[in-house]
Amino acid sequence: APHIIRMVSVNLVRFLIINLKERKHLLNVLITKITDVLGQINVLLFTYLRAKRKINKFVYHN
Repeated sequence: APHIIRMVSVNLVRFLIINLKERKHLLNVLITKITDVLGQINVLLFTYLRAKRKINKFVYHN
């Protein structure tokens, strides 16, 4: 996902240029976005593992 990397590096450059108050706000936004993405990954993993477990049960019982 090169566009994500580019987006993050652009954000980091802005982060270094903009004044402290703005920087703090950007950091909060960045942390929120990262937390959201991690949350989505967790949900996907959990769903995947649960589905896998159900499939395994189904396969072994038949």
